[in-house]
Order: sequence, then C-alpha cells, then structure tokens
Amino acid sequence: MYCKNLICLSVFILILNCSRSSDSKVSDQFIAKLSVTDDSLPSPYVGYNLYVKTNNDSVIVSNVNSLHEIYSDHYQTEFKDFHSFLTALLKNNFKISEGAVSNHNYGAFLSDKKITGLPVESIVKKYFDQDKNSKKYYFYPQTLSYNTKQTILYKMFLDGYLVSFDDYGGKFIIE
Repeated sequence: MYCKNLICLSVFILILNCSRSSDSKVSDQFIAKLSVTDDSLPSPYVGYNLYVKTNNDSVIVSNVNSLHEIYSDHYQTEFKDFHSFLTALLKNNFKISEGAVSNHNYGAFLSDKKITGLPVESIVKKYFDQDKNSKKYYFYPQTLSYNTKQTILYKMFLDGYLVSFDDYGGKFIIE
C-alpha cells in the first residue's frame, strides 16, 4: 500500500512538472539557430539581445557569444550541450548564477511586473513606432529609466520578439 501511494505521488509530481508552462515564447527554432556555434567566429546572431534570469531574480541582458562562454566556464557539466543550456535559460526554466556572470559586463535590472503584465498591444501602442511595410517596431527610449526600458524589451522578448540595437540610429529594433 505504501509503495502504491508513493508511485501515485511520484506520477502526480511528474505530471505537474511537465505541465508547468514557461512564461517565455522564445521559439525553439531560434534557440536551435543560436546553439550552433563556432569558437573561431562570432555567432551571426550576436547582435540580438538575450534576456536571462539570475538566481537573485534580476534579469541580465546578454548575447549568444557571452552565454556560450558562461556555459563553457560554468555549466558544461550540468547540461548535455549548449542547446539544452540555452533552452533552459531562454524558456525561464533555469536561473543563471550571479557568480557565473560576475566577471562579465552585463546590464542587470529588476523587471517591473506592471509592465510585464501588460498585453503586447498596449506596449506597442504606448512606446513603439511601427514600420508599416514590415512587422518591425522601433523603440526610442530616451526619457525612460533603465529598468523601465529593459523591462519593456524583456516583455517583448518573452513574447517571442527578437530585440536588437541600432547604435547608428540610437534605437532598438523589435521584430
């Protein structure tokens, strides 16, 4: 009887863990592209901002090359490959250690739940300009605080948008 209850409890916990949905809509195809690396060359996707949670609940802004370096230095034994590491990070199923990123220059911020709780349409209407010929949005955040600006971009990233910065134009591009 004890064994039967233990098995039932184990199955129940397994089902709960499997059905836990991620709050991130980063596509599996994008993660697969990111995970292909060549140590001798920068990734063709290095220009995209990647947002990952830390174990102290802040969020860092990074890129694929830096995350590959962190994976190689700190997480290679915990994950079977870089793809698994990226999937766990970008789907918010794993929080990166503050210690692992302490030697790297990242923008860290605390996400604002008031902003991340808004529908994307509200954020687009309030903060972005749209290119009518494509599905790109432009974000010029000159007067916003760092936390607000990064939370807006983080929200878009979580909803499956790609975020990059055009330093020539001084704007973020969201597509």
